Amino acid sequence: MCELVDLTIVLDAIEDHPRVFPKGAIEVLQDLNWTTFSEFSEKMFDLLFQVGKADLSVGRIYEGHVNALILINTYGSSQQKQRYFSEAREGKLFGVWNTENPEDGLKITANYNSKGLFLKGSKTFCSGALHIDRPIVTAKTKDGVQMLVLNLDEQNALQEDWSQWDPIGMRPSVSCRIDFTSFEIFREEYLGKINDYYKEPHFSWGAVRFSAVQLGGAQKIADTMLQHLQKTHRSKNSIQQMRIGKVAILMETGRLWMERASNIENGRDINYSDDHRVNFSNMMRTMVLELCEKVILLAEKAVGIQGTMKSHPLERPIRDLRVYLKQAGPDAALAQVGNYTDNRKTYE
Repeated sequence: MCELVDLTIVLDAIEDHPRVFPKGAIEVLQDLNWTTFSEFSEKMFDLLFQVGKADLSVGRIYEGHVNALILINTYGSSQQKQRYFSEAREGKLFGVWNTENPEDGLKITANYNSKGLFLKGSKTFCSGALHIDRPIVTAKTKDGVQMLVLNLDEQNALQEDWSQWDPIGMRPSVSCRIDFTSFEIFREEYLGKINDYYKEPHFSWGAVRFSAVQLGGAQKIADTMLQHLQKTHRSKNSIQQMRIGKVAILMETGRLWMERASNIENGRDINYSDDHRVNFSNMMRTMVLELCEKVILLAEKAVGIQGTMKSHPLERPIRDLRVYLKQAGPDAALAQVGNYTDNRKTYE
């Protein structure tokens, strides 16, 4: 892993409020140059892990920024890459907003009173809200789904809808609903071709990135548990040492999965076909989900009722991680692992 940077100041400065964007924390990451595309190569998983350890809400926003720049690098034209990577260096914040309600999904429509193109509908769980300068959104057309990199600099008509965002955790990710109806778009904002967003292995591979953030959150819980037991002089108890040992094994397991993901990401594992890469991603997100749930359970047992107090440093990271683990389709991902293995007729 890369050299650890003390991000304690990031956590301490974040207000646990569902409508307050963690501006100061993002500025810290920008000052570290962690928001520029050139930083994502060898160190990407370590950076995601470290930010997740500092604060999962910031990690969610940061992962969306990373995801957006990777999509631009994968599907963007040379002009788009030059423009958007430059804007990221200048401090523009990117994100990816794909989730929507079926009855109000985002569509591209033509305005017959002019030659312009406009959006109709909304996106939900828009992490970062209108603090995101260049969100990538997916919008339906008659031919399929098109990605767009929107410019929000001068779109003052948009409003944040908080009616669907008041969760128990991940509150500062400010993941509200945004209605884009009558928002004008331009051809140069189109990213890639129709249905590129869902192309494999890139679509499924995104799960390894949010898994790295979640593992960072689990590490925060593990460290906080250990610090509590040491402070209360309970770490030498044999039962507590068994719990400490189990958590240590779980976190080492997570680091090994991250290392393997990094090897695949950077071409050091040539045995991975696209199908194998998708399968690895499904395995990793499944493993990380189970691993994090076990870390939470062990920490709760080790600390007890004190860890549920809002004044205790364990309460918030557990609450945040429980919410962040609610990623879409966990059962489907596990079933796909089973189907992949069944088709190969071997576990190797």
